[in-house]
Amino acid sequence: MKHLLHLPSRLLLASGGCKPPGSVSDSGCVPGGLHPPLANGVLLLGLLLGALTARAGSHELPRSDEAGRRAQRERLYKMTQAEREDFFRGKNPREVRDLIGPPQRIARQLFYQGRLEQWTYDDLCRVEFLCPLGKEAQFQGVHSLSKR
Repeated sequence: MKHLLHLPSRLLLASGGCKPPGSVSDSGCVPGGLHPPLANGVLLLGLLLGALTARAGSHELPRSDEAGRRAQRERLYKMTQAEREDFFRGKNPREVRDLIGPPQRIARQLFYQGRLEQWTYDDLCRVEFLCPLGKEAQFQGVHSLSKR
């Protein structure tokens, strides 16, 4: 047997200016709805948030950042193995991505207590990060891929 909960109509109002649902309104309100100015504000806020997130989602980099990353990759190409180790030591994946850009490939090995990520930059190097569960990723090593 279903029991319906009967609430007084004054509790069902969205605001004090509109009448209860099902009643005839002469003030321009949709019965049980929002005031027209409030509804317009909510619509405008939704459009503004949508525009901001669409712009934030675009992954176009400024030209100066891309040129700086390309120059950093050129410097890495000329470094010895020990110099590359020193360059990457102490950096997390976000810092590496900011310095030399996103890798062409990422390989992940999953373990019981975390994962190992191998970031491959074509014709340059492979950078490894150890990512323990619940902790920040740590630089593990770098391996040269260039055929010098």
